[in-house]
Amino acid sequence: MSSAQWGTHGVEMTAERVIKRFASRDDGRAEREWRGLTLLSAHVLGLAPEPWAVDLAADEPVVVMYRVAGDPLRGMVLGRSEVEALAAAVTALFEAVPVRDGFGADREGDGHDLVIVEPGDRAGSAAFRTPPECY
Repeated sequence: MSSAQWGTHGVEMTAERVIKRFASRDDGRAEREWRGLTLLSAHVLGLAPEPWAVDLAADEPVVVMYRVAGDPLRGMVLGRSEVEALAAAVTALFEAVPVRDGFGADREGDGHDLVIVEPGDRAGSAAFRTPPECY
């Protein structure tokens, strides 16, 4: 088993699972992580880790997911095939979840705005400079 500590959570990895222990439940990070995993599992199985277990009521919430095989891309120089595979995965991610499920359109006042940017429309690109709070 290996482990690492990030600013907002600790990560433990076993052969089959990843266990994320969040520093606090006040900021909602664990809930967003769990919601994202369950949405992706329901709409595009295999793109992200499958959710395994969750304890959102704990003082330090825990999210457990199946471990995805492969090597992390963080800090790596990517070749053409890796960039193409990453682009395909990101495209599948954004096409997988229906808007009403993925962006909270069924909830009022969640503070998130959906901006549609057509290819070549640079006027809308400012919306992507500052990531939403959930990242």
